Amino acid sequence: MKYHLVYYMNLMFSALSEEDREVVLDRCMDPLLRLGEDGFPIAIQMSGLSLEYMAKLRPEHLGRLKALIEDEHCEFIGNGYSQVIQPLAPWEINVKNQELGMQCYESMLGLRPKIATVNEMAFSSSSSESFIQAGYTGLIMEWNNPYKTHPYWDNSMRFFPQRVNLGKGVEADLVWCDTILFQKFQRYVHGEIELNEYSENLKQYENQNGALCLYCSDAEVFDFRPPRYGEEAVPRGEWLRIRKLMDAVQSQTEGLILPSEVIEDFKEEGSNLLQLESSWQ
Repeated sequence: MKYHLVYYMNLMFSALSEEDREVVLDRCMDPLLRLGEDGFPIAIQMSGLSLEYMAKLRPEHLGRLKALIEDEHCEFIGNGYSQVIQPLAPWEINVKNQELGMQCYESMLGLRPKIATVNEMAFSSSSSESFIQAGYTGLIMEWNNPYKTHPYWDNSMRFFPQRVNLGKGVEADLVWCDTILFQKFQRYVHGEIELNEYSENLKQYENQNGALCLYCSDAEVFDFRPPRYGEEAVPRGEWLRIRKLMDAVQSQTEGLILPSEVIEDFKEEGSNLLQLESSWQ
């Protein structure tokens, strides 16, 4: 089994003040970039707006991100100019949001990402067509809720990329993330479980072919807590725990890869064309 991780850097998180953005870039973005600079394969997702704020507040981080992408130690994942929950927005807004996001990525990073995350994992095929119209070829979407409403699916499908049907003859590559796995990752990072317990849980997959996403969520929640969490003390050492986990995965398993490599390495095993919605959702 191979593994991958997608870290979101959202500087528009509703609990952040303007002053907090610089703190997040120092406490969260800097150690995330250092992981890539030290050779760990990482995927980073940012909206165009968050990217603009980073360029304004910490331009050196933008240069480091570009260097990591060029050295192929990092894959950039898109999601639009703003983190719009697409099924709640009109079609015209979704299309414009993806167009503006792609323009921002191209002008600031010199690339047009091929994979996007479904914002808040709120999927509808009709709204997701805007990703494809903007130039994306693949989406990252959670496994758990679609599987719950399609119990006839083979459970092993979650280990392989699939194809998702967006209607009108439009399809996209599909890379899965897993809500349960990302919650276990957060529990470990927050000190609720230790590395040996976390690693023991991964052993159930050691003889399985394919790839699993260990984390696909916020990076600004490690070594930082927004003020809305009251008097909770500012944590320390969470990025060190992440580094230890990633080092253990690299050394004790088949290793870490990038989301695009999940598609490239396992596309033949994942040939199903899926409809993710159901009458329940």
